Amino acid sequence: MKLLTLARDLRRRRSRERQQLFVAEGVRAVEELLASPLAVRGLLVAPQLAGAHRGAALLDSAGRRGVDLTHVDEREFASAAETDSPQGVLAIAETPVRRLEDIELAVMETVDEKAKALSDARAQLEAVEAKIAEASAARDTALAGLDGEKAAAAAERDALAGRLPADLLALYEKQRARYGVGASHLRGGVSSASGVALNSSDMTVVRAAAPDDVLLCPDSNAILVRTNESGL
Repeated sequence: MKLLTLARDLRRRRSRERQQLFVAEGVRAVEELLASPLAVRGLLVAPQLAGAHRGAALLDSAGRRGVDLTHVDEREFASAAETDSPQGVLAIAETPVRRLEDIELAVMETVDEKAKALSDARAQLEAVEAKIAEASAARDTALAGLDGEKAAAAAERDALAGRLPADLLALYEKQRARYGVGASHLRGGVSSASGVALNSSDMTVVRAAAPDDVLLCPDSNAILVRTNESGL
């Protein structure tokens, strides 16, 4: 088949696939093709190549490689070219066919990479699961400790409540239910429930009260608990 006829035929993808050939068009594309190890069937050359930059050098390169040249006029070249502004040169070369061994090697490399990625992901997952298990164990230990402290505090409260007068205990429960705090330690003149210092008149009332008098915090309405730290 003449090179011009072949170039025209290769404009169809089915023909390129069937004949295992492809077309490189333009000065740069043909230069790169001639510099590659691919087998070149021939060059189709039109007069406008003479005016193209590096056109003469391209023909010299083709001659050194022993590539056949077919000269055609501009009309004939346009019938085979696919670009809108042809530079006057196109080459037909054999499509590189990968060997079965190369394909198998590439597939094996891909499989190995995926296997390693999967192994790494599983290792990361196991590490995360181990941390979760460790955190869960620490949480359970902490909860158990809190449950023990809560039980001890409840037992201590029950024991203390049993020693208090019934009316005082009832008042404590009432104030706690209403205001959220039932008792407030007066320390250095400051109510622990409200965090507010009692004024001088309130402190006078507290100092004048008998030890067994029940006093309420003027800010929180909790029972004031007086000790040696109260600043009286």
